Amino acid sequence: MATTASLPITVWRNDDVYELPLRVRGLDLANVALAMQIRMHGDASGPALIDLAKVTNGNAEALGTDWQRPLLLNGTLRFWSVGGRIYTKPGANPANETDGSLLIQRVAVPETATSPGIEGQSAWDASYHYLCTGANQWRRVAIATW
Repeated sequence: MATTASLPITVWRNDDVYELPLRVRGLDLANVALAMQIRMHGDASGPALIDLAKVTNGNAEALGTDWQRPLLLNGTLRFWSVGGRIYTKPGANPANETDGSLLIQRVAVPETATSPGIEGQSAWDASYHYLCTGANQWRRVAIATW
């Protein structure tokens, strides 16, 4: 059977790096509800360490998390992504896609006020703090001692 999809996966554990290809062969899975669970070796039954489902963005489909199936850590803390932004919420599942706290995502310092960026991203250097206020729209404020 021919490979119909392939995804290289790199996993780090301590100082060890494992590179593994994930391949789907033969079948057309376009109308199949994709899901995947990641568990530790010898894991007991119950909630998975990571629970992934099919996420659609335009014509693209992938395994990931969304607000209806957030990534659950330690049984209480949930994470999900919306439009490149990452949200988190302890306790109950979110009621909608933005029902949580937006995590600040540190990125490289933008070169210009219109450098690529997603709302909520943040960067800083010795002189300025930069905040992306909309798609490719950066603002900066001077940093001074006090």
